[in-house]
Amino acid sequence: MSGRGSRLMRRRERSISELVREYVTVRPCILEALKRGIVNYSALARAIVLELSSIYEGMRFNTPAIKMALRRYSEELEAIRETFEEKIIRILASSSLQLINDIVVFTTSGFAVPYVLSKELTSLKHRFLQLTQSPQHTTIMIDKESFESLYSALERKRAQLGEIEILRDQTAILVNSPPEIIKTPGVIAYILSALAYHGVNITQFISCHTDTILIVDRKEALRAYSILEKLILTARQMLEEQF
Repeated sequence: MSGRGSRLMRRRERSISELVREYVTVRPCILEALKRGIVNYSALARAIVLELSSIYEGMRFNTPAIKMALRRYSEELEAIRETFEEKIIRILASSSLQLINDIVVFTTSGFAVPYVLSKELTSLKHRFLQLTQSPQHTTIMIDKESFESLYSALERKRAQLGEIEILRDQTAILVNSPPEIIKTPGVIAYILSALAYHGVNITQFISCHTDTILIVDRKEALRAYSILEKLILTARQMLEEQF
């Protein structure tokens, strides 16, 4: 093969590799299967060829090239997974759970809440309170008793607070982990993936230093707690078997 032909081939391989990575990255189920080396490469390659051919008209794709790119990416992902999996297991094994029921979540527009309700919020004897803000919204997660005390103030100051959305009958699940969680990629993803796999919807998610706070509907709370407890107990068992 001529030097020019070799350069064109390398350029094409890089292009295919990039497209395959983009395809896999936005599909978490496929990504996880590749990490664990449990995917049918030929079947997946054929599916990717069909989809990429419809997206990138004029480009020609073939199954062997896609399959090779998948295998290479899978090897990289497996190496990364092995590096972090033990750390993730150790962190989960050292984590603990706490369940707090009767939580109300309310959201308003803008940044007004901490200022408009500062007096009311500071005077509350709450058993649970979390406040998060984005450029467009402020969300407060609070125990039901405190919310009822706060509700009259919300009604009086509705003009200043704007539209208010209220979500009742929620439960908070607190996952307390060792400080290593802050510098270890994948722990939160591991937890959220387990819940998503079992169809548990998370209405709010907050990460606060070593605490991970998940807000779920009361109807799903015990199932979510059970899933997380099983993750932690399994991680502890894995460590005991290793040593």
